[in-house]
Amino acid sequence: MRVLFHNLRATVSRAAAAGGRLCGLLGGLLGASVRGPVLWLTACGVLLVAAIFAGTMMMVGEFRERALANGERELENTVLLLTRHFDQQFEDSDTIASDVITRLHIPGIASPQAFRQLMAGSEPNEILRSKAGVLSYLGDVSLYDADGDIINWSRPLPTPALNISERNYFKSFKFNPQSPSIQTEATLREIAPQADSSTRSRRVKLTLTDPPQAFRLGSTVTATRVAKVAPTIELPLSALLQKNGDDKVWIVDEKTSSVSTRDIKIASKGAASFIVAEGLEAGMRVVTAGVHSLVEGQKVKIPQGGAT
Repeated sequence: MRVLFHNLRATVSRAAAAGGRLCGLLGGLLGASVRGPVLWLTACGVLLVAAIFAGTMMMVGEFRERALANGERELENTVLLLTRHFDQQFEDSDTIASDVITRLHIPGIASPQAFRQLMAGSEPNEILRSKAGVLSYLGDVSLYDADGDIINWSRPLPTPALNISERNYFKSFKFNPQSPSIQTEATLREIAPQADSSTRSRRVKLTLTDPPQAFRLGSTVTATRVAKVAPTIELPLSALLQKNGDDKVWIVDEKTSSVSTRDIKIASKGAASFIVAEGLEAGMRVVTAGVHSLVEGQKVKIPQGGAT
């Protein structure tokens, strides 16, 4: 009987162990089956979010390009309209000037004194006021004598004390009858630090000095330098000797055919040359090659009619 109970207990234990293993296997299968759909749903969600993000970026890029193209087209149209508008203003100003000259019989006046006497009265003032009133956007219409003094204008008399004889455009009108019909002065405001890669030119910005009212945005102008520029000395970089932090060049004494150093100040330096601000004078012979192999007082051979 004791053996029977022992065998029964062993059988029950083995059955319980097998049931535990079966439950563990079923639990693992059940867990795998549950984790599979969650993983696929997560992956699909990530892919959907990525697709939405990519589509949004593509749409934003397309909208940006379209907005830039529309803005560029509108800017071109605006510039074209402004150009036509100001061209019409210039034509109107020329028409008014021609009409005033005809009505005042200016070509028939023989001398500057006669011009001043005839143009200083009230009748010319009425003519100027009537013409300026038709096209008010052109501003004032003024008459000046040969000395640059204002003698009449399109506002009520008397005229102010105004002289433009020192203005470059007045000098150009006076001494060059073929000058453009509208001129003004400008001062240099900015030079681009880098040249354009295709044209090798630099953009220059000018500030207009008291421009006429008809001189507006979109006008085509021609700029001419009127200020005097001091002469400069430009040398190749091979002529520059830098020693102990000082800039020097070798000067050749034509009488003794010997060289000596000369301290200089550099105004600007480029890729292949430099501009001398101080230290040299026109006519001096400067060594442009082999500057690091020379010594003070060394004799050199001077080529005739050429550079040293």
